[in-house]
Amino acid sequence: MLIRRRGAIAPRRLISNYLRVLSNRICIGYALVNALSFGCMFAYVAGSPLVLVQVLGISTTLYGWFFASTAFAIMAGSFLNGRLSVRGVPPSRLLKVGLTLAVVSAIALVLVSISNSVRVITLPPLLVLNTFCFGLIAPNAKHGALQPLPEVAGVAAAVLGFTQMAIGGTLASALVAFFYDGRTATAMTSIMSLFALASFAVYATIVRPAEQRIALASFNRYPDSHKT
Repeated sequence: MLIRRRGAIAPRRLISNYLRVLSNRICIGYALVNALSFGCMFAYVAGSPLVLVQVLGISTTLYGWFFASTAFAIMAGSFLNGRLSVRGVPPSRLLKVGLTLAVVSAIALVLVSISNSVRVITLPPLLVLNTFCFGLIAPNAKHGALQPLPEVAGVAAAVLGFTQMAIGGTLASALVAFFYDGRTATAMTSIMSLFALASFAVYATIVRPAEQRIALASFNRYPDSHKT
C-alpha cells in the first residue's frame, strides 16, 4: 500500500512542479528569451550553408572556416560574460547589451539583404557579431529562468531545454527552409531579425515588468532593508 501511495503521489508532484514553472512569468519569460535568441542563432545555422555556398559561391572549405569563426564568437561572448560577471556587472545589464546588439546586427543583416549588398565583406562580419551576442544572452537568460524557483530547478531546466529546441531549433530552421528562395539571403536574415526582435520584446514586456513588480513589493514590505 505504501509503495502504491508513493507511486501515485510522484506523478502528481511532478505535474504540480511543471505547473509552478509554467505559471511563473519570470521563469517562462526567461525561457522564451533564451529560446527565441537560440532561434535567431539557429536560423543562421540552418541558412548559412545555403546562402554562403549557393548564393555567395564560397567553397565548402572556406565555409567550414567561417562557421568555426562564428562558433568561436559564441565562446568569446560567453567568456566575456563570465569575466564581466566576476567583476560585478549585473546579469540584467549584460543581457540587455546582448539583446540590443542582437537586434541591431539582425536588422543590419536584413538591410544588407534587401539592398542587394550581400558580399563576403558585408554578411559574415555581421553574422559573427550576431552569434557573439548569443554568448552574452544565453548564460544570463538561463540563470534568470532557474533562479526564481531553485527548489524545482530540474523541472525549470527541462522546460528551458524543451522551449529552446522546439521554438529555437525546430521552428527557426523550418521557417528558413520554407522561405528560402535559392537566390538571396533574405529568408535567413529576416527570420534572424524576427526572432531577435521577439526575444527583446519578451524581455521588455514580460520579464522586466514582472521583476520590477517583485522588487517593488519587496521594497514596500521591507522598506528598512533598502536603506543605506
